[in-house]
Amino acid sequence: MRSSRGLKPSDRIWIDELRGIAAGAGITFSEALALQVRPGTGQMPSGCTAFGVAADASSDGVPYAGQNRDLGPGYLDRMAVVLLRPAGRLPILMHHVPGELGGTGLNGQGVCVFANSLWSKSRSWMAPPILRRAMLECENADAAVRLAQTTDGPAVGNYLLADPGSHLRNLEIMPEGLAVTARDAGVYAHANNCTDARLQTYEEKNVPLPGSESRRRTAQRLLDEAAGRIDVAALKSVLANETDGIEPVCRRDGPFPTAAGLIAEPVARTLHLSYGPPSDGRWATHGI
Repeated sequence: MRSSRGLKPSDRIWIDELRGIAAGAGITFSEALALQVRPGTGQMPSGCTAFGVAADASSDGVPYAGQNRDLGPGYLDRMAVVLLRPAGRLPILMHHVPGELGGTGLNGQGVCVFANSLWSKSRSWMAPPILRRAMLECENADAAVRLAQTTDGPAVGNYLLADPGSHLRNLEIMPEGLAVTARDAGVYAHANNCTDARLQTYEEKNVPLPGSESRRRTAQRLLDEAAGRIDVAALKSVLANETDGIEPVCRRDGPFPTAAGLIAEPVARTLHLSYGPPSDGRWATHGI
């Protein structure tokens, strides 16, 4: 496996997991590896809207984080909630496509990792599963930021991080650079477009979700309006919004309908997940 500054992909646990994936799926080790490092154009086939809520903005004085996962229609019945307990490592509870080393969710320290696609003009060698998994093995949000900053060619995308200390960290990653937004108070939302002016010059102009900024603003407004009263029920309502903006937060149509909603409680180490659009109300709760 390719070596990379800041990552240790040659770690035996990852290698053993990939061998298990290959054996279970009846594919070769190289094919299992290709799922993690597939080079691409940076135009990942998904949408998604992520959020972070600091402790001062919630009704119960604890932080929250999560997202809607807006994916292709075929993803709904091809995803799973997995609880990993690697020997000598932090447990990880994540929502992912079987075969990926890393999905979105949280670890045993309450560190949350959520991700949105960004569309770049150039290419990157790494696919998101490796970076998501590496960040899910970190002990706090700032450690996950440092890992991304010291990695050679981190996967293109937007990564929203949170931890029990109410540290919200947002990463926008392009092959040409990385931008960090740090919040320890209030609320924060992100979608599928860069907000950093420098990185915007490297974004693809013709994107499949041109209403991303409108969606981000809608999510931010809904969170701002609920600030101080936010709990799990309020976040379910935000993720279920189908009416506001050019591209609503929850969508049933288009190339990337909402396949699931995720709400993490870093302090309780709990993940609430909807099967299908959050507006359907089919929620289940999972814990570490």
